Amino acid sequence: MKETLEDSIDKIYKKMDGNKYVGLPNIYGQPTMLLLDPEIIEQILIKDFSHFQDRISSHFDTKVNPLQENLFNLQGQMWKTLRSKLSPTFTSGKLKWMFSQISSCTDILIEYLNNK
Repeated sequence: MKETLEDSIDKIYKKMDGNKYVGLPNIYGQPTMLLLDPEIIEQILIKDFSHFQDRISSHFDTKVNPLQENLFNLQGQMWKTLRSKLSPTFTSGKLKWMFSQISSCTDILIEYLNNK
């Protein structure tokens, strides 16, 4: 069975334990940096986010696979529009309110998977 991209990245992630980041030559057709340090990840995804938007230049066909139209793949105005719609859902108060329901659903999923 051929190894998936996700499995390959997972192996690299585990091998590079202790490093802050590692460069990968050709993911999504461009050089990519795999971040391993939580402080660097926070810096890029929160504090310096405006410098790192539109990171992935691959084009996804959302007519074939509509699930590809997500915050990780979208760019520019499409990304901003979707983010503004989703952001109110993930406030700390709403996440605390949803936690018990999410936990319950997770338990059901785990039980289902264990019985397969």
